[in-house]
Amino acid sequence: MFQPRVLDCLHSMCEDCIIAQLDGHRDGESNHVSAALSTDFELEGTCEMRPPPPGVIRCAACFQVSRFSIASCAWIRESHVGNDVRFVNHMLQDFVRLHEEESVSVTKGSRSCRSCKSEQLAMAVCKECASDLCKNCYQAHRDMKLFEGHTALTYAELAQNPSELPRDPVMCVLHPQMPYALLCSSCEAPICGQCHAEHSDAKSTEDICSCVPARQRMLAEQYETIKGEIVEAFSEYHKALDAVQEEFLHKLDKLRDEQETDLNNLNKRVNKTTVKIADAIA
Repeated sequence: MFQPRVLDCLHSMCEDCIIAQLDGHRDGESNHVSAALSTDFELEGTCEMRPPPPGVIRCAACFQVSRFSIASCAWIRESHVGNDVRFVNHMLQDFVRLHEEESVSVTKGSRSCRSCKSEQLAMAVCKECASDLCKNCYQAHRDMKLFEGHTALTYAELAQNPSELPRDPVMCVLHPQMPYALLCSSCEAPICGQCHAEHSDAKSTEDICSCVPARQRMLAEQYETIKGEIVEAFSEYHKALDAVQEEFLHKLDKLRDEQETDLNNLNKRVNKTTVKIADAIA
């Protein structure tokens, strides 16, 4: 997926597809579908096929709409921008999807060296450079003092431990050459070094890497708390359902006993009547 961007539904869509929707085009849309949707009424489900209005992106997976506004773009918090495609590259990138695609390409060994101009197939990755290395660059990392302290891992080593795959730095959307380095505690937003000088709310900042473990622990605690609440809630639901089941089974047994009693009484009356008729005939 080319430059996936995160939508409101948390699915991702590539930049080209987003721009195509904002421009009023949809891949694979046929003329007869457009004609069917131009009528005064539409069948159930056709609203999912209808082109979204200006400034709205429809997810191809769940059909939920995302209003494309400056508020959806990191660091830009003003008014609605309609279908201005210039702001698409400011939308949040799906870094998880990008990292997964990088992992797949590493597994397949289809990446080119990014450390030199040879365009040879890469066979290793440097964690410090966050760059793919061909055989020659990998050997240079091992031999040259310039790269002393760098950790270069071959794809075979990464296949055994995928978590070691280095991630590319997340670049600032306002200053594309600057990576995010700080976290503003007051507005909970990542900022780069240049943003720090311009950011009016940056009264208290912390290194973005140092705060990750604390956020991970917080996320783990929240997960366990919510998981416990879900388990407890379903336990209560099971108890309530068991109580209702027991009540209905008790009512069913009582109704069966009453009907059996009525049938027995009816059978006794029939027998008595039969005896009386037999005596009268005799």
